[in-house]
Amino acid sequence: MMYKLYSIYDKDAKEFGPLFNAKNDIVASRYVEEMIKEVNHVDSYALYCMGEYDTEYGITETNVSFISDCSNLIDIVEDGD
Repeated sequence: MMYKLYSIYDKDAKEFGPLFNAKNDIVASRYVEEMIKEVNHVDSYALYCMGEYDTEYGITETNVSFISDCSNLIDIVEDGD
């Protein structure tokens, strides 16, 4: 099965956080929305897709792409439902 790899970028620290996987951008956005509920300065963070990996063959593909600023994730989740 193919999964996408995601990371949250910290604009102030200028670095990406740990990778996590999700089926698609909507599911990743839901995960992040839950993680940042109690975080101050959510506008300092952004969600990126880092690539994909295949759980059957272990093949990874890197393709970094911006998904959304974390302050906008609620809109993405609501649009995807």
